[in-house]
Amino acid sequence: MTLIKYLKQIVCKHEWEVEHNYLYWWKRTCKKCSKVIES
Repeated sequence: MTLIKYLKQIVCKHEWEVEHNYLYWWKRTCKKCSKVIES
């Protein structure tokens, strides 16, 4: 995880989960605010 992605996750301050799909290895989706960080 890059520093920018880490900081974005800190700003959210919610619970994150890893979701697998066919287009990306994983993406992190916030359960409360639906914020997504794709890698």
